[in-house]
Amino acid sequence: MQPTPDDVTSRHLARVVESSDDAIVSKDLNGIIAFWNRAAELIFGYTAAEAVGQSIRMIIPADRQAEEDMVLARIREGNSITRFDTVRQRKDGTFIPISLTVSPIHDDEGRVIGASKIARDITVRTQADMAMRRLAAIVESSDDAIISKDLNGTILSWNAAAERVFGYTAGEAIGQSIRMLIPAELQDEEDVVLAKIRAGEKIDHYETIRQRKDGTRVNISLTVSPLRNERGEVVGASKVARDITERTRLVELTREHASNTEKLGEVGALVASRLDREAVVQKVTDLATELTHAQFGAFFYNVTDPASGNAYMLYTLALHMPFTIRRFALGAFWLPRHGVVHDATGAVRAAVFMDAPLTPRTTTTKAQASAPFSSSSASSSSSSSASSTSSLSWSTGETTSS
Repeated sequence: MQPTPDDVTSRHLARVVESSDDAIVSKDLNGIIAFWNRAAELIFGYTAAEAVGQSIRMIIPADRQAEEDMVLARIREGNSITRFDTVRQRKDGTFIPISLTVSPIHDDEGRVIGASKIARDITVRTQADMAMRRLAAIVESSDDAIISKDLNGTILSWNAAAERVFGYTAGEAIGQSIRMLIPAELQDEEDVVLAKIRAGEKIDHYETIRQRKDGTRVNISLTVSPLRNERGEVVGASKVARDITERTRLVELTREHASNTEKLGEVGALVASRLDREAVVQKVTDLATELTHAQFGAFFYNVTDPASGNAYMLYTLALHMPFTIRRFALGAFWLPRHGVVHDATGAVRAAVFMDAPLTPRTTTTKAQASAPFSSSSASSSSSSSASSTSSLSWSTGETTSS
């Protein structure tokens, strides 16, 4: 006897149902299981013999029983439920996330007599979604600016730290070129970065400078990694930028402190090894000018000539900027008995010598230095024995003599 077309169709459908990776279950309007395919056994842990004839509620957690009431009410009305994400319970008591589609089953007269359920295990998808949410939370809470861009340098994502570091909101940054953060003289860096990313290479802890929305500069440590699609092709890059402005400042301070300590050691060594007054005074003047970051320094002191008993005012000068001393700029100073002028490299630029007797213990005189000196000044003074007095001044504007 030849099988009818309906028989062939039924067998085909039965094979499809049994070979499906999704659990396919049918039940009546009381929720009693009528059919249970092989995938349902694998997903829920019950065999068909154990499940058929039992209530579908055996796989519904206690806190979700109301879901079945809602499903049955919808089915009795002839409505379907599509892709309803929920949780069900296996035979061993563990829980499994599923995506549920429920459709009414009609008899020949069109009356609803039951329901078919298709349950898809979405454990992997749920885990992936959770991982993405966790990653998104980490990115948003990071103190580092985290940015993604395509291979043209167009910004695709911009976290809260990027807003704080660079001053642009996500709305302002996304869709713009990453080059808006790069100073004009450093634009070539982006070409190098993109070339490495296209080659699948990573850039680790590259220290550079970027520009904020307000135009100020920020020191950053940059790590750039390629982003790949599901086929492993590089489609963009992720950037992690750490603000190292404070670290850079502290490093510079440490270097400056070490340099200052070394210079002070040089003065100590000079004083200990030589009793040359002029050499010691010149060294102190040079060092004080450098340590205070002044452009000009002068050390004034009085000495008494043992032979004649006359008093002389002497001073030593130090310059740390590359301009030429003009006669009118120093004309207001008392001319020293001898002294030297140094340039920014420490080389002697000029020497002046003069012996002019002065009244012992001369009173303090304020001398004005005209252009090219300008800006601020700082001074320190001290006095010695009856035979000499001194004053040390660092200046870019006014200079005090005593």
